[in-house]
Amino acid sequence: MSKEYPLLFPELVKQFNSIDQLNDEDSNLIEDEWDEEGINYKIIEYEAEGSFYNDFRVLCYKNKYYRCSFDDHVIEGYMSKELYEKFYDVYFNEEWIVAGEWIEIDKELNDDEVPEGNYFFSIPSIVQLLDGGKKIDNRCINEDYEIDTDWLIDTDEKDFKNIIYGVYGFGKEVLFNDEFVIKHRYIG
Repeated sequence: MSKEYPLLFPELVKQFNSIDQLNDEDSNLIEDEWDEEGINYKIIEYEAEGSFYNDFRVLCYKNKYYRCSFDDHVIEGYMSKELYEKFYDVYFNEEWIVAGEWIEIDKELNDDEVPEGNYFFSIPSIVQLLDGGKKIDNRCINEDYEIDTDWLIDTDEKDFKNIIYGVYGFGKEVLFNDEFVIKHRYIG
């Protein structure tokens, strides 16, 4: 079960501030908060009503909010065949694993950017949600003119992979493996 996505940014922040770890056992909502390597992560899963997308997560990471982009922009790269096979049942099986529903793997692509023995992948890109309320009261968080892509350039690789980890649920043993290479953060 998931929550309804809020219309306004302050409502989103309020939902994240009210995550209650004590009620996890009694709730079917997917909400979580944890600390890992000194960094606080918070996620809430929202319902993707009326779209062909799966339910999606919003991540609060370093006091900023992220979710998948609902446009044609993607993260592209490649991973070794061995890495894919090793973690297929854990992350890439789209029938059983939520993370697997988000990643597309092309085993046949012949591309100069994909070394032999590797598989091409694409994942929907990620957007940082911004509070537009300071400029115009009650501005919606999901309007195209509020999408900021500068953060993609300014964010280091470790933080970017941590954001992917929180938004999509891919494990760090895949994301931080040398055989998992991101070539483009926002293309399409």
